[in-house]
Amino acid sequence: RVVVIAHNVLPHERHRGDATLVRALFSRADGVLVHSDELAALAGPLAGAKTQIIVAEIAPHLPVQAIPRRPASSDDEPFERLLFFGTVRPYKGLDVLLKALAKVPRIQLVVAGDIWSGAAALRAQLVSLDLVDRVSLRPGYVAGADIPALFSDVDALVLPYCSGTASQNVLLARAMGVPVIATRSGTLAAQVHDGVDGLLAAPDDVDDLTAALVRFYSPGTALRLRGGVPAIDVESSWTSYIDVLGAALTGVPVAGTR
Repeated sequence: RVVVIAHNVLPHERHRGDATLVRALFSRADGVLVHSDELAALAGPLAGAKTQIIVAEIAPHLPVQAIPRRPASSDDEPFERLLFFGTVRPYKGLDVLLKALAKVPRIQLVVAGDIWSGAAALRAQLVSLDLVDRVSLRPGYVAGADIPALFSDVDALVLPYCSGTASQNVLLARAMGVPVIATRSGTLAAQVHDGVDGLLAAPDDVDDLTAALVRFYSPGTALRLRGGVPAIDVESSWTSYIDVLGAALTGVPVAGTR
């Protein structure tokens, strides 16, 4: 039996012929495993009539071990610094975040990761929004050993995705003990619990993301959300994932198949 694990059913940046190629692959598989109901709905029409569509929550495959949690103290003051981490691509909404940041004074931002189309256009946007002194760029691949230092002095990871599928970055933030400000895109709405371990905003909405940033920095909120960040149970997450994949490979009916 053949099962395809489709982290993305179709590319984020679409090209002519994408659907045809994916349909050819899926129609030859016994099953397609995806990581959200949204992706299952996208995969269904591209699969053969006998191909199972299977949904399983993505399991953590983090580049670094969880760091010891710094106890939250009422005496802690926010760093007034946020982090955007990962490859900068159009669908990830960094441009939306920068427009929102320009409306919230004082807050700084670190952008760390490969810049898909080069840094020139991004630096031009920083100039146009008067954010040159508030946004630090760290372009290029970030080694796993360098990740804890990036998260050590920020208040939250921001995932302003305009669209998306499943992301490891929420799990990475949890491993680092940091709350997440995200949009309700892809699986982010299910991963981030609004008002508990992070905040949610509408995708591709500058005003709503601005409101989330203001809310995050309201008195006591950043500290409370950091205290609500859950630990990651890597072992049980992988056990569940492998159980679903193993069942699909052996032909055993899997709950949630379509």
